Amino acid sequence: MKLGTLIPLLEWGPDYTIRTDLPRDVLAGLTLSTLVIPQAMAYAVMASLPPVFGLYTAMFPPLVFFLFAPSPFQNIGPFAVVSVMVSQICTAAVVFLESLDPFLVAQGSELDTLQNGLSVGLQIPYAQVVMLLSCMVGVLQFAAYLSGAGCRVTALLPDSLISAFMAASGVCVMVSQIKAMFGLKISQFTGPFSLLFTIAEIIVKLPETNVCDLILSIGTFFSLVVLQRLEIYLTAGVQALGARINRSRQGAQETVCGSADIIPASPKKASKTFFDVILTVLLAGFTTAVFDLATAYSIKVIGPIPAGFPEPQVPWKILTTMPQSQSISLVLQLLPGAFSLALVCFVTTYSISKTFAKHKQARPEGSQPISPILPSTSDCASPTQPTPASNLKHQSAQDLLALSLSTFASSFMSCYTPCGSVSRSALLATQTSVASPLGSLVAVFSVAVVILWMGAAFQSVPLSALSVIVVVALKGVLATLKEGVMLGREAWERHRRLAEAMKVVAGHGDSAGEREGIVGAAAEMGTGGNFVVCDAVAVDEQRSADEGISVEPELPAPSGSERRTVEEELYLMRLKMVGVYRDVVVWWTTLLAVICMDVGTGILIGIFTSCFFHTVQWGYDSMEGVTA
Repeated sequence: MKLGTLIPLLEWGPDYTIRTDLPRDVLAGLTLSTLVIPQAMAYAVMASLPPVFGLYTAMFPPLVFFLFAPSPFQNIGPFAVVSVMVSQICTAAVVFLESLDPFLVAQGSELDTLQNGLSVGLQIPYAQVVMLLSCMVGVLQFAAYLSGAGCRVTALLPDSLISAFMAASGVCVMVSQIKAMFGLKISQFTGPFSLLFTIAEIIVKLPETNVCDLILSIGTFFSLVVLQRLEIYLTAGVQALGARINRSRQGAQETVCGSADIIPASPKKASKTFFDVILTVLLAGFTTAVFDLATAYSIKVIGPIPAGFPEPQVPWKILTTMPQSQSISLVLQLLPGAFSLALVCFVTTYSISKTFAKHKQARPEGSQPISPILPSTSDCASPTQPTPASNLKHQSAQDLLALSLSTFASSFMSCYTPCGSVSRSALLATQTSVASPLGSLVAVFSVAVVILWMGAAFQSVPLSALSVIVVVALKGVLATLKEGVMLGREAWERHRRLAEAMKVVAGHGDSAGEREGIVGAAAEMGTGGNFVVCDAVAVDEQRSADEGISVEPELPAPSGSERRTVEEELYLMRLKMVGVYRDVVVWWTTLLAVICMDVGTGILIGIFTSCFFHTVQWGYDSMEGVTA
């Protein structure tokens, strides 16, 4: 293997031009930083960690990922789904440790709790467990890279499973943010049906809503909407003014008048916004600080952000402070969650890289941002045009290598498990002219500036405002919920057409033309025309023989040894009837498993369900080959 293949920086670095590429990367990185800074703090709170841990996770993992990044559009760091999983896994582990060691709780008021409901006295051991979990995830991912398991895993993940995972994860994230939006104190449930228990407790405690938190949440939402519209109109006006100046310089004879050229007829057709999120966060923090809402109405805010970088420490430090038996028990307690996290992070990161794989070839150097190549049903679906298998295999392996090294190395710097971000990668790919992975590195320096000198500007930001930003960012993910209904309708239509084809085979069709149309449609649906469900000519001959009518076939009829019997055809079609419901069954099974169990268990159940249908498909292919 070439060193340039292992480290892509050695391939694109010599061709990098400072005069043309560097300005594009700097502008893209500054644009990215307006989104990554508020998201990092919000996602850290979702992980039941201080917001500064989110800034650390947005800074250190991209530094390592930069060396091995195969795509300029990929940005790793805090991610909503992973944050919720980290909170659930580590909370259960700390509760388990507390049952083993009642003196684990440090000094602190039992009335003060973390975001996950644990006592403040458990904050230090909780953070240590988070770092240990991140280290374990990095080790598992690197082991998967060495064994070549990455490409094998991606082969078992159909688009329906990824879509259902994203939809269910969006529901889990939204429910986790409702308590902050309403200012409620909700217990942290673990185990099966924990999400349903959380929803039930939220409903019971709605009368205890903090009215000020709710008003801030509503105000944050409307502030986002107003700033988005304002930025859209201002951007369109500046673009129209620039076009008018260019036309005047070229000596155009046409006269441009009125405001129609300045204000677009429809804001939806204008470009997306960049600064609405960061301005909304700062506005919410300014309002809270001016009116002292944190003291007057018990509003939870981010609080002081420590200046400076954390001191490196080994992530397994907590294991050295307890007996060996407890250390082994803690590792075994975290291991299933670490497997789930490793799988989720890799699948999400690889899916993002796969989605934006064509942007590098489709965009000419120095061009403006192009339209996104995103599927309409899932943020993590594959591109519309397939990528060669060899490229996909190398891409999945490179993503896994970069992610594993980033996760393991950053666990020494107080970072929790990083993951690719759909929203931030889409921003880089579709709204900027980023030329290389250096664009994400510019955003890293922006985060470092906030940590070192600008932390005071964010310490008064209310957690309810951050929750609104997270929920708004989930709009595209939650839109995938409608895919389950669409898949159900498609499966029912395929079932109906295949049932009609089975009637034709059994000798209950109407006319020859109807039979050929039904059989032909049934043969093409769901398989891209790879199968022939039954022989239409043989069906016509059988019906003609029964009715005493002589029919001249257009094509030569197969010989007796090549023709399948009616029973064999019906058996094969029943097997295919099972495959008709593959996507819808995998989708709903994964969705319900994630909601009722947990994310990791849901993905495993979805994989097993997909493997069952793969087995049925294999049986169909085998039987068709035997009876041909």
